[in-house]
Amino acid sequence: MPLQVRIHENDVLLYEGQLQGPLEFGRQQQGELGPGSVSSAAGVTRIVMATLDNKKIARRQLQAIRTGSSSVKLTNISTTVDMRIEQGVSLEAGDTGEFPLPTNLQFASGHTVSLSNPQLVSQEDSGLESLGNISMAPGQMLDFSDEFARPLQIEDAASDSGLGHILRVLQETMEVFRNARNAEGLYTAAVKGAVRVVGFDSARVLLYINDQWVQVRELHAEGRPCSTFVLQEVLLHCRTFWTSGTFRPTVSVARLDAVIASPILSREGKVVGVLYGERVPESQLSMATDISRMDAYLMELLAFALAAELDRQQQEAESQRNQTLFAQFFSASLAKHLKGNPDLLAGQEVEVSVIFCDIRRFSAISEVVDAQTIFSFINDVIGAVSECIDAEGGVIVDYVGDAVMGMFGAPQMQQDHAVRAARAAQAMLGRRTALTAKWRPIIGEDVDFSIGINSGRARAGNSGSAYRFKYGPLGREVNLASRIQGVTKQLQTRILLSRAAESSLGPEFVRRRLCCVRVVNMQEPVELFELNDAGCRELNQRYEQALRLFEQGDLKKAARQLGEILEAWPDDGPTLVLLSRVVNAMLEGAEHVDTVWNLSRK
Repeated sequence: MPLQVRIHENDVLLYEGQLQGPLEFGRQQQGELGPGSVSSAAGVTRIVMATLDNKKIARRQLQAIRTGSSSVKLTNISTTVDMRIEQGVSLEAGDTGEFPLPTNLQFASGHTVSLSNPQLVSQEDSGLESLGNISMAPGQMLDFSDEFARPLQIEDAASDSGLGHILRVLQETMEVFRNARNAEGLYTAAVKGAVRVVGFDSARVLLYINDQWVQVRELHAEGRPCSTFVLQEVLLHCRTFWTSGTFRPTVSVARLDAVIASPILSREGKVVGVLYGERVPESQLSMATDISRMDAYLMELLAFALAAELDRQQQEAESQRNQTLFAQFFSASLAKHLKGNPDLLAGQEVEVSVIFCDIRRFSAISEVVDAQTIFSFINDVIGAVSECIDAEGGVIVDYVGDAVMGMFGAPQMQQDHAVRAARAAQAMLGRRTALTAKWRPIIGEDVDFSIGINSGRARAGNSGSAYRFKYGPLGREVNLASRIQGVTKQLQTRILLSRAAESSLGPEFVRRRLCCVRVVNMQEPVELFELNDAGCRELNQRYEQALRLFEQGDLKKAARQLGEILEAWPDDGPTLVLLSRVVNAMLEGAEHVDTVWNLSRK
């Protein structure tokens, strides 16, 4: 809805006009024209009140936003300069208030800003009729206690048939919009409704774009021009206008047609278009059938239905765009949780399992294939890894080069987070066969993974910044999971678990205790377990026997046991590593064997 704006400096009128949307008032800034000039940027209309050197007015002094048919919200956006409302209310720097129209604001500089409703053109002078109330914008609340103080009576609609007609129109109004799936469909539904439901000879939808009326849909209009006067009145006053039977021929209406225009409003109450209807005389010598007040109400009903449905579709489209952008930062499941509870980004202490998966020999592969192929390869492989995490209800936290970081247990609490992580790791290895069949002819190698899992307490939230969100965990347990993934290469195995993660697994998961290590930059040792499959049960049992002999200091028996294991499983990496440690301990001749393996690299 527009505001009538007048700005005076003492007795000198600086500006007078009607403006829509958010308004900003202030003194001249560099590059702006002088007092009384108007400019628009980012949907805000700015009016210059005073010259650059007038320090009694802030550069950005006042914001005015219309909030209803008779009120305006005023914000003193200055941090230093106060002002007064004519009613005696002080609006100090930073204050906001809602005030009735008309309102006058006074400044110590002698400036006055007057805000009011635009004056209607006299119906006697214009020959126009209009509905009494400003049209309702989508999303506005109606005070039914004021509008409907008594039940609808039969005489309100003249007869039972009148009430039946109203009901029929309401039903058909809903029906004509029900199947419209986009803006084009809505425009078509609106003009059909105006012609077939309300009974106009022709109808059209016009949008107000860049200060011009643009016709986007018509039905039976046959190229007749619209009344620019009627359109201007709708634009200025945000209500339905139509021509009466006494409409003067001096007004630009083609062939003395009876015309009506109902505003299509945005959620902010701004006129963005009109639904325009006509009743055409049978000949140039006769007058068109008059438009009744009931016709005007029904036409406004159609225009409001169009505006409301356009607003709903626009909000859905915006929501979908935001969801798409959101999903670029977060997985679909995480985006759903964060949309429902944005406070999760602030962070919370949770029990989680963190998984790191790295593509083995990725650097070597990158050396022998072109950039386009390597991008396709990594997108395919990391996509497969991500699917395994997502399938178990995990969160994709980050992609770092050829590595994927996932989390289980947050934002949705999962008591079995370690089990989910272990199943995801097994699923990753299960994808190796298909990935290798696809990529070995191209990269010349099998696809293989190194996976580390740790469980513990971490703080989950926005681990990125205000510039780029990254929902994930922070803390020692996260760092340890990354270190464990790195140890897989030194132990020549694929999936390693910490004791904290392994202790939550049931007997359906086959694993073996491999060693106790002290990883880089962490003093507390951690026991590591390999997750393998049912075919490894005998290997696991014999290896753990040899490990206990080593830890008890019986190096000769441990070496003999490990040698026998290698005869049966010559490619078992953990056995080779443990045998090497046993031999080194025997060569050093230490009385007390250090059973903790101190790692020197990540």
